[in-house]
Amino acid sequence: MNQAQESGNATSTAGTVEELLQRRMAGRARRERTSIGSVTRANPPRLSYEQRRLWFLDGLVPGSVAYTVPSVTRFRGPLDLPALQSAVAAVVARHEALRARFDEAAGEPFHRVDEDGGTEFTVEDVGGHPDPERRARELLADDHDVPFDLRTGPLLRTRVLRLAPEDHVVSTVFHHIVFDRDSLAIWNAELAEAYTAHRAGRSPDLPPLPAQFADFAAWQRQTLTEERIEGSLRHWVSRLTGIPTVLELPADRPRPDLPSHRAGALDFVVPGEVSDRVRALAERRGTTVFTVTLAACHVLLGRYTGLSHVLTGYPSNGRTEVELEGMIGFFANSLPAHGDLSGDPTFEVLLDRTHDALLDGHQHRAVPFDRLVDRLVPIRDLSRNPLVQVWFDVATGGGGTTASLPGVEATSFDVGSSHTRFDVEIHVEDHRPAPLEGRVFYAQDLFEPETVRRLLHHYTVLLASLVTEPGRRISRAELFDRAERERLLAWGAAPV
Repeated sequence: MNQAQESGNATSTAGTVEELLQRRMAGRARRERTSIGSVTRANPPRLSYEQRRLWFLDGLVPGSVAYTVPSVTRFRGPLDLPALQSAVAAVVARHEALRARFDEAAGEPFHRVDEDGGTEFTVEDVGGHPDPERRARELLADDHDVPFDLRTGPLLRTRVLRLAPEDHVVSTVFHHIVFDRDSLAIWNAELAEAYTAHRAGRSPDLPPLPAQFADFAAWQRQTLTEERIEGSLRHWVSRLTGIPTVLELPADRPRPDLPSHRAGALDFVVPGEVSDRVRALAERRGTTVFTVTLAACHVLLGRYTGLSHVLTGYPSNGRTEVELEGMIGFFANSLPAHGDLSGDPTFEVLLDRTHDALLDGHQHRAVPFDRLVDRLVPIRDLSRNPLVQVWFDVATGGGGTTASLPGVEATSFDVGSSHTRFDVEIHVEDHRPAPLEGRVFYAQDLFEPETVRRLLHHYTVLLASLVTEPGRRISRAELFDRAERERLLAWGAAPV
């Protein structure tokens, strides 16, 4: 699995890269009028609400790498490096967001768009190293720890490491303020077309963009008025007041005053028969795999913390207009999900509660997350992510995570180094009919790998129990497998 996350790393993509691009082109063709017009560039454009939040956080903790978004791909075959560099430049030239840098005047941030994005593109040969793969991982791990300067830019950089004449690892790192997870599929689709065009001696065959990110930011401020924001804030406050905004999982180490954001990563697979039951239960209850797996996650968190009300975070896609579907930028907003475990409901009842809470929140999904945080958690604690410390997401479909370039084989390349803003973030992928699989990123400041591995095991055991007998009360669902139960019973029976 690839990390390029929103954190948010946002919503999922489906189909091949080519199909994704065709759908976006067709979608725009069906739209006769645009609701997002072009704004004048006479004055420096203001930021979107989501960008403003990241600007504020960057000023609060300068030099943080919490919002870097890496995408790493290994290409085996005769990779045309001049064509790749030309393709990167072409996509950057096409999207103003990728040529933006940020500044502030009279307390209000704005962005400048450079005509020449000045994108960093470097090539290094590591083929002479005794272990080229290990050396590539070391170099890229260090590179991913290099923060961006939002004022000077550029806010993306591409590094190519040559392991052998026909074996390359390509890493592009973006700052989240200009990029989200849906942007990755767009980037890869357009990169593939621009690369193919360069090799064929023609211009890339890409439709004109009906708007740029600055146009969206202006439109957002016109449509998402203070009155609408205040109405949504009142809604959220009425739903979340009194619910704990700190979810303290049992940790192996004390929480540092300032997190390093370094993350470990573990993969997991939900057994096939359990995955089938998850999907069947979602269909029977008229809900989604996301709802079922999220509700099970809430049960797990309740067991671990003893809380009857838990909050997790999840991504909401801000690409609500057709004009935005093919645009690279930061459109993802964060939303809280309330897990109401009170009264020890059956899992079916909990599913209904979770489903209704998600639908309810969807009506107020545009509220800027920082405004919600300010209202619910007025005292900032830099040691933890505000409001939600556990992130949960489900992606459906497939494709879009690597650029399909002609003449070379593309696969993901695990650097072995990640970042997270959360204590734990769980990403599940649903590629039917294959079993559900996932990756968990966890704060290395807090947890040892074995602790998180045990949490993952408990999650899969609990999920199996819940979806097998959804009519039972959640307190009766099994957390331990047979071997673990026998060990616990043996310990309990041992003489003191």
